[in-house]
Amino acid sequence: DLFLMQTRGERWLRRWVDVEGRWPEQGPFVVVTFHYGNGFWGIRHLRRSGFTVQAVRRGFDRALFGPAWVRYLYARLRTRVTDRAFGLATLPDDAHSVRKLRQALRAGQCVLGLFDVPVEEGRKAIAAEFFGRPARFPRGLLYLARTESVPIVVYILRTDADSGRKHLRIFPPIRVDDEQRAGREVVRLLETAIREDPTAWHHWAGIARFFAGADAAAAAAQCPTETV
Repeated sequence: DLFLMQTRGERWLRRWVDVEGRWPEQGPFVVVTFHYGNGFWGIRHLRRSGFTVQAVRRGFDRALFGPAWVRYLYARLRTRVTDRAFGLATLPDDAHSVRKLRQALRAGQCVLGLFDVPVEEGRKAIAAEFFGRPARFPRGLLYLARTESVPIVVYILRTDADSGRKHLRIFPPIRVDDEQRAGREVVRLLETAIREDPTAWHHWAGIARFFAGADAAAAAAQCPTETV
């Protein structure tokens, strides 16, 4: 898909991507997806539907790749292709990123983020059951949606192994009056998607990290604070 994103345009998208569901009539809203399938095409479809999309991307240190220079070059290329899919440079993950995302929403734009990210030590999390075990997921997107009074819209996109066709599924908007309840709904959608196509999820190697510290997250959920 990295190759196709660089060589195929709107005509290809219309022909090869089947769409189930629809985006809201108008923004702003927070778009949530996962490390699942081929999410590039969902961004392209969202932009084609008339929405401007903003996102935060973490940088990476060349030293972390060691001698794996091919992997490093691939990561740089993937970053450039991702920015091209959004149509504008993604924001760096720094002290100003939350403020800039709020500004984007208030300007009528959409904000997109990945939900299935292991929570780092010291970061706020929501507690949810994931494949029958207590797990923790990042709170940031839910907090942003709640405090800006906008819904979240979840989408997944995967490839049919036999035909090569893409299937984009857009779920109905979810109101975030309660972060824990909305978070559990998002986790349910993630788990359902994984059960439908386990090979499409990219995080199997690190799944244990979602369960670490889950009891602490459950306790913290009883006393939510106003920091991301």
